[in-house]
Amino acid sequence: MDWPLSFGMFMAPFHPVGQNPTLALERDLDLVVHLDALGFDEAWIGEHHSAGYEIIASPEVFIATAAQ
Repeated sequence: MDWPLSFGMFMAPFHPVGQNPTLALERDLDLVVHLDALGFDEAWIGEHHSAGYEIIASPEVFIATAAQ
């Protein structure tokens, strides 16, 4: 069906300090996969690299993982 609107999301990679970074990235990936299953058209991934709070320093690598 041809809808007049497209839906997307922007994910800023903010995580609580002290959270396991592997689990935080897995949770972010699960969110993108879930939104894809819901029919979202695109996902924008923010790039930040400031200590333990913002841990996606390379959105390209995250996007490549999600594209699998």
